[in-house]
Amino acid sequence: MKEEFEICFKSAGGLFDPQSKEVKKLVEFSNNTIEHIKSIYTKMPPIYFNLINNNSLNATAAIFNNNYLIGVNIGTFDIIRDLFLKNLSCKSNALFKCTKLSLVNTKNGLEYDHSFDPDSIMFDLNYSKLLSQQTTLVGKFVIYHEICHILRGHVDFIKIKHNLQIHEVNTIIDTKIINTLQTLEMDADSFATNRCLNDFFQNQSIDFRNGIYKDLKTFIYYFSYSIYCFFRIFGFYELNISCVKSYSHPPPAIRISMILDNIATILIEKNIKNKDEIIATSMQATRDAENDLSKITYFNNEFFRVQEVYANPELTNYLFQIVNNWKNIKGELEKYTFSELPN
Repeated sequence: MKEEFEICFKSAGGLFDPQSKEVKKLVEFSNNTIEHIKSIYTKMPPIYFNLINNNSLNATAAIFNNNYLIGVNIGTFDIIRDLFLKNLSCKSNALFKCTKLSLVNTKNGLEYDHSFDPDSIMFDLNYSKLLSQQTTLVGKFVIYHEICHILRGHVDFIKIKHNLQIHEVNTIIDTKIINTLQTLEMDADSFATNRCLNDFFQNQSIDFRNGIYKDLKTFIYYFSYSIYCFFRIFGFYELNISCVKSYSHPPPAIRISMILDNIATILIEKNIKNKDEIIATSMQATRDAENDLSKITYFNNEFFRVQEVYANPELTNYLFQIVNNWKNIKGELEKYTFSELPN
């Protein structure tokens, strides 16, 4: 399958295959995550996972010669670790100098820049468990998101309906396709959010229980905080409605707002007694994340972009449009899905 992976993702950099212990751990972690989902959704086909030799922040699912593939740029894992390592280093001690993230903006998007790595980073070892669990949490979210594209038929639908791989759609300008793509991305984010929370509820993953997450409120705080940080580094920008409707993915501020809404819905459906308190905690986590990121990036505090999603009627209507569009495409996805689709 390595050869097929190399051919499928050659234009993105091809297979990243150094046999270091760290790289093997990343591949093992990702394969374990895939197997965990396979144990729940037994009809899911085999998925071959590997790393793409590319420093940019991206992950993708594909079908090639009737085989399903997930590729994550090695830069994605580098960026995730850099994000939380430098964030926690900054929080460790007021005497430590906050180091900016090793990120550069290129024509291909955000890239990890090894030349910006400091010789050493001062780090309070008391934060080591939190570092591990935040990187694990975001890493699982990314893998769960890509699994959803295969499990729920997104990849086959785009390939058969539009003769495209799902990672080849960034330059598409057809409005109808854009609406579909944004809804599929919403579905994948929703699936990833639900799986991360279900892992906590079901105690399927020791990463969630045997560590810093002493209760649901603590877990929701760190989940909201970590996912906010991850999407926030893509950058916030003016939410002009005509521009928003031209992107293959919903803008970060809108994705964050939909994930927060999803968390609230899950808590309500599970009839969690202190759900209002926990929902408030998730919002506080995103505010804290915005403040902390300003110390390790050159971002201004723009938390108002998330608030704008709820305050601007055009954006609110657009958000509902993405969600409601699910009803329009669900019937077509039924032909390709390997699991029951949500309503």
